[in-house]
Amino acid sequence: MGPLPQRTAMNMREMVAVAAIGLWAVVALPSGTSAGELVVAEADRAAIEAVIRHQLDALRRDDGLAAFSDASPGVQERFGSAKIFLQMVREAYAPVYRPRQVQFMDLKIVRGLPVQKVFVVGPAHQRWFAFYPMRLDKEGFWRIDGCYLILTEDSST
Repeated sequence: MGPLPQRTAMNMREMVAVAAIGLWAVVALPSGTSAGELVVAEADRAAIEAVIRHQLDALRRDDGLAAFSDASPGVQERFGSAKIFLQMVREAYAPVYRPRQVQFMDLKIVRGLPVQKVFVVGPAHQRWFAFYPMRLDKEGFWRIDGCYLILTEDSST
């Protein structure tokens, strides 16, 4: 059997990413609630967009402390320091580290948590979707609980 056609390979990559987005959410829907019933208040939508914008701006300035402060406690624990976090983003997340364009898209509830979809054009002019799962911290502020990048099908290579 020969190599997979490009279209099939892209669809498989998208399926893996969608599965990953579902796996990170370990919190189940509240008892007696269906996914269609969960909505995000406009104030929360604005706060979620603001924290993602703040982190993107901090990354553009190489302000690791500010970018790290927008991460959830779980992400902060995983990386341990702003310096290590910034190094990881610089090496593995170029599209959000140095985006040429950012456009906020839909926000959906996935397994009880809001996930913000953001379209970004990376430094190499490739087009990406960045999916940001969000969590409320103990003080009631939205924090970024990860970022999953998917290269779009119409991306220039």
